[in-house]
Amino acid sequence: FVGGFLLASTTHVLFTMYAAAMLFGIGFAFVAHACGIFMIASWFGPRAPRMIGFYLMAGTLGGAVGPPVAEAIVSSGGGWRLHWQLMAVAALALAVLCAVFLKDPPDTTDSAAARADPNADRWTFRGTVTRPQFVVIAGAMVATQACVVTVQSVTASHFAHIGWSSEFAARILALQGLIGAVASAFSGWISERWDAKAILATGLLGELVGMVLLGSAHHAWMSYAFTLFFGIGWAAVSLATTVLLIQYFGNKRGMAGLSAIWMLCGAAAAGPPVAGLVADL
Repeated sequence: FVGGFLLASTTHVLFTMYAAAMLFGIGFAFVAHACGIFMIASWFGPRAPRMIGFYLMAGTLGGAVGPPVAEAIVSSGGGWRLHWQLMAVAALALAVLCAVFLKDPPDTTDSAAARADPNADRWTFRGTVTRPQFVVIAGAMVATQACVVTVQSVTASHFAHIGWSSEFAARILALQGLIGAVASAFSGWISERWDAKAILATGLLGELVGMVLLGSAHHAWMSYAFTLFFGIGWAAVSLATTVLLIQYFGNKRGMAGLSAIWMLCGAAAAGPPVAGLVADL
């Protein structure tokens, strides 16, 4: 992340912007959910769903804080270069904190189901990613990420098309991130009491309602309603998929499966260009 931000803030060549984007992608792959959730699940045992919810809440707060902070920095006259430089400093400070204070969790074993299974060989990485449960969970997460990146990419232009300002778009995206952050904490608590499969289905339904509201929004209240339904739905899906992976496959193979899901989520990048094509048509 530090390298990507510094490269983006100093370059005047498009090619190096692509290189910066590649560094962002590599950094996200290492910082994203798989490593952090594995450590939390290993540390907290039965209380892991609740703590994973708080972890996702903290991460989702970036979606609430990021847009208005970026808007303020850019509008102050420093432009995007100043924003990227400040983000590089923040990323470096966080890297130092992680290196100093984080410790590896104790060694963990896989789920009781895997240990008791006489055909335990099938609980390999290949066996995990080819099981029907994994396919369904991965499909839910890829669809969710496609919605998320599309919303973040095209909301401003969508609102501009109907006569609303970019400031309103930033406010809507920030509110949606804030609602998602709060919902993530509650989802962790709820997942200890309700079936994670039901939470996943409910979250997907919330995303559906939210996307319909955003796509047909011609009144401000519809945009605010979108933030409620989509924010809660996105948080519920993110938490439920993680909990289900741990329940089905255990910590180690479940998090290996989560890494595979995030790799598959690269297909979600098709969302914005498809949205643009639909808009052109």
